[in-house]
Amino acid sequence: MYPSSCLGLICATSISNWSSNSYVDLTPPRCITKSSTDYTAMEKPSHAIDPNGEVVFALPKRVPLFTPWPQECIAIPKSASGRYTTNNDPPNDEGNPTPEPKGDDPELPHYTVQVSAKHLAFASPVLKKCLTGPWKEGQSLFENFYVKLDAGDWDFEAFLLFMNIVHCKTHRLTRDISVTCLAQLATIAGYYDSVLPVKFFADIWIDTLIPSFPTTHCREVMLWLCISCIFNRQALLRKAANLAITRSNEPLTSLGLSLPTTLLREPQLPISSIITS
Repeated sequence: MYPSSCLGLICATSISNWSSNSYVDLTPPRCITKSSTDYTAMEKPSHAIDPNGEVVFALPKRVPLFTPWPQECIAIPKSASGRYTTNNDPPNDEGNPTPEPKGDDPELPHYTVQVSAKHLAFASPVLKKCLTGPWKEGQSLFENFYVKLDAGDWDFEAFLLFMNIVHCKTHRLTRDISVTCLAQLATIAGYYDSVLPVKFFADIWIDTLIPSFPTTHCREVMLWLCISCIFNRQALLRKAANLAITRSNEPLTSLGLSLPTTLLREPQLPISSIITS
């Protein structure tokens, strides 16, 4: 509480500093006008991380299979576009797609996730440039106080985990996570340059999953390579790289993951050299 004399001094100083052209703009922001067609879509997102958020991400419900192993590509039918497709939710340990979230409209082709522009800009330099730069996304946010972004082919479950972490909704995080989902989360965090906000929770999940680390070269080994690279787990990277190099009968391929180029191009180098690179 300010003393009455102090409050009077503050008010008098503030009033004296106003110019004759100063005013308080009480005009409501354009985003609340019902004439906006985009606002209608913003009113009912399928998932609201921040109900007052200015950004809505759209994610398709049918996406290419994440890092398919060669024999998996043979068994999975192609879509009309020629890409291998599956439900956006990742396969579980038995290889079956995870059921779609309850309450979701099966007729809509996309999931929509409403989030906060301030949280995105704080956590991700990439999204900050997108939302504050001279591009159409930034202009839409500046002019309409709302923008809709295409999230591409991100996995929906991993994308929700990422957004909940960014928005400090840690009570919504799951205790159990698959290696596939963790690799998808690592890929998203790396793409948006947001590894540090995610790393604390990623380390917990990694330590939980390490006991089930594979003993032969398989798809999971490549996922572990990606996870350990992005989250800077050097001991785990050494273990996965050694297993991939010594147990693989064919040249290593990235499967579309973020992996050290040295490991793929020169696997005969010592593991220490690959780790350093």
